[in-house]
Amino acid sequence: MDAKLWAEEFNRYDPPKKIDIVQMCVLEMIDMPSEPLFHLEHYIEGDYIKYNSNSGFVSDIARKTPQAFSHFTFERSGHQMIVVDIQGVGDLYTDPQVHTVLGTDYGDGNLGTRGMALFFHSHKCNDICHSLCLTEFDLSRAEYRALIRGTSVTKANQSTVFTRTVSACSALVPELNQEDAMECLRLRTLSFRSRASSVDDLKLGLDLKGEVHDADCICEACLAEVASDLASDPFDESTEGYEVGEERPCPVIKVGFYNQSSERPLRSESCSSSLGSSSRITRDTEKEEYWVDARRKSVPAGVLSAMEVEQLTESSKLTQNVSILGQIHLDMARYHEIGRFLPEKTDEEKHAIPLSNLDTDISSWDDSVDYDKESAYFHLDIARRCGVLEAVVTVAQMAYRLPHDLLKDVGDDRILVENGEEREDFNREEFGFELMETAAEMGDRNAMLFVAQSFETGRRMGPNAQPSYPDAIRWYEKVVGFTDDDSVEGVLLPRYEILAKMAQMYQEGGCGLVQNFELAYNLYTEAAEVAIEAMKGKIANKYYEQAEMCSR
Repeated sequence: MDAKLWAEEFNRYDPPKKIDIVQMCVLEMIDMPSEPLFHLEHYIEGDYIKYNSNSGFVSDIARKTPQAFSHFTFERSGHQMIVVDIQGVGDLYTDPQVHTVLGTDYGDGNLGTRGMALFFHSHKCNDICHSLCLTEFDLSRAEYRALIRGTSVTKANQSTVFTRTVSACSALVPELNQEDAMECLRLRTLSFRSRASSVDDLKLGLDLKGEVHDADCICEACLAEVASDLASDPFDESTEGYEVGEERPCPVIKVGFYNQSSERPLRSESCSSSLGSSSRITRDTEKEEYWVDARRKSVPAGVLSAMEVEQLTESSKLTQNVSILGQIHLDMARYHEIGRFLPEKTDEEKHAIPLSNLDTDISSWDDSVDYDKESAYFHLDIARRCGVLEAVVTVAQMAYRLPHDLLKDVGDDRILVENGEEREDFNREEFGFELMETAAEMGDRNAMLFVAQSFETGRRMGPNAQPSYPDAIRWYEKVVGFTDDDSVEGVLLPRYEILAKMAQMYQEGGCGLVQNFELAYNLYTEAAEVAIEAMKGKIANKYYEQAEMCSR
């Protein structure tokens, strides 16, 4: 039923071909043993075609509407979900699959953001996508060339000819808004059906009376007809200044992170005005309602084509916002690493062994997958710019040439290249430290510890960097207050050692920090107590001795 609502929403934008999804039902046979359940849906006559799947498959049959519909649901839902596995007869579809961000509902076929990544890796925007102002998903040059080669057959087909301008898609719910896209869609569908019912009733009464009204009539029935005309093209903000047949520019698309405080009142105003609509519809209220909807611009599927580097840098520092788009790019990087996007015919060559190595030990064989490392890092870098913590930490580890779990065989040489050219005046340590500091602000404990140690020693921060004890203590305090459990996986220093480091800096002073023996005494004492709790008696005695020296 949810997918059917998305089909109705797609049809409201006047695509070249309207679509529909067969509604199913479940019957419980209460008179039969064990009361079995049966799934029931209408039989569809004709040639059954599977246009795409939930794992990136695209049919060789060149149909634009099914692929555009899937892309439409992604942007219209604010990246919360996407309807895939489009199959059926003509434009009557059945048995679709919905991928959601959480990946916990709509059955086992819901692959979450991984399914979204698989779809966009094989999706090339067509004429319908462009007419809806849907944004192309960012792909690497190699991936885009592969898409062109894979879809070259469709170039011989004639382009879709539009008899009218298709309305631009706008998101029901902004990406960072906590509202449920399906709930907003249900309210919107209810509003349209209620409005259509009111108009039909008024038209019926008009026909019964047989009255004739001129163009300037402002009676209730005539105003209802005006409202109906507006509803047929609700998101055409302005038609003034354009001749018939003249190409109109697409609405400006807002890119990046949304402000919840600015978006939420608009959504509430729209929902409340829709639910509170009555049979007395006026021209002004109708226009106002649709203009409120039109102000909500879409959440595009692309990032690099519309964002400046400075804006991306600022967006990556938003610590409380999780980017769905960034998570999709991170999943694409993972898929590249495991060889998911390699052609099936080369599957046996993934772990090919040279003939000269057949006599060597099996343990020395190279078990790595020869994947597209450039494309994998391309998506990892976009995820980093979108503010995904794992991507930020991974790129920082690459910059420092530290071991990393994701894209293990990709080194810092990828970081030195941007858009196919080597970066000028690029300092690897300075770039890595900025990323580590961003990861620390996002709450990664190991990054906090790394930044604190860098401020303490003045190293690994780039050229001309100096130690800063106040900054080091600030980050050490955050690490200590992060958790009292020293058994957390990946923790580099126990809590008592961090307390001792802070005490030592207060004891020595300098590097911007005022010497304070009282604070040093208290910190050494606390470190000794924590060491005793950790069964480290010798270390505790050492800290007690340091505390006595500070008390003299």
